[in-house]
Amino acid sequence: MLTINKEQSLYIKGIAIILMFIHHIFTFPDRAPSGMLQYTFSQDTEILLGWIGKYCVSIFLFISGYGYSVSKQNNSSYYWSKILATYRTVWIVFFIFIPLDVYFLPDKIALNTKDFILNLFGLSSSYNGEWWFLILYILLVAITPLLQLVRNKAISIVAISIILHNLSAEGIWKEVIIWQSSYMIGFLFGIYSSYKKIHFTKNIFSKVVISILFSYIIFKGFIYFWLESIVFLAPLAIYILLTFYEITNRFLHKAFNKIIIELGDKSIYMWLVHSFFAYHFMAKFIYAPRYSILVLLNLLIISYITALLLSKLEKFIILRFSWLKQTVI
Repeated sequence: MLTINKEQSLYIKGIAIILMFIHHIFTFPDRAPSGMLQYTFSQDTEILLGWIGKYCVSIFLFISGYGYSVSKQNNSSYYWSKILATYRTVWIVFFIFIPLDVYFLPDKIALNTKDFILNLFGLSSSYNGEWWFLILYILLVAITPLLQLVRNKAISIVAISIILHNLSAEGIWKEVIIWQSSYMIGFLFGIYSSYKKIHFTKNIFSKVVISILFSYIIFKGFIYFWLESIVFLAPLAIYILLTFYEITNRFLHKAFNKIIIELGDKSIYMWLVHSFFAYHFMAKFIYAPRYSILVLLNLLIISYITALLLSKLEKFIILRFSWLKQTVI
């Protein structure tokens, strides 16, 4: 069974954030300022790669479910602190970037009380379309104490999750019921991660062969089943990334993995801010290099620097207001 340590988890999140940026840059050329995006290689290939980047959602959910499952925490206050910490991070970005949006793009934001409150708590993503993920994550963390109490019935939990996955809904709630299964599958894998009876080979060559096979399955699943495959084949993607982690750790300079891990460590802030840069008030600057690869690098660098500064600001706020220390992520 898959076993994932903290460093590997951050590495996987780092890859996931890169996949997210690839998805948003390569897949939606219409979002770029007019005439400011040119594909570096083949447009069809890069758009396909961009759609595969949608795996970032299921990867992050799987890792989150896995991490909470392995922790075995069933104290509701633990998860409440996680929710508060998430909102704290979101609100730091919210109260800096929404005013910037209002200033530079006054027609983009509806500053009425209802929309403001709904966006503040993630119940709407009208201010920033990529924030739809927030309420999904909050709800999943909120029900995790219950999942911990019935973890001995994990198979039943996943079965119920699959049933929910097939229900119909509209708007942001549609995203919730579609994607929650990736979290539940990650939770299941976390429960069984310590079972030594079920494991893949430790031979790196065999892992590469298995990863190639899994890549083929993922590609075929993507072609024929699209979103369903992304949700339910997340464990295969995780295995591939763990193999890639081992390869890069063995055969590349250590700095490579350190960079990816650092991106993973700042992934929440990078997710929160990147679309403000790419689609809102800094779009022309982000797309100035024009070629897709350079645009991607530009967005990664700007988002990381911003995430680094915001994380320092958050630490300062926590130190300044001692009662916030209880909600450190």
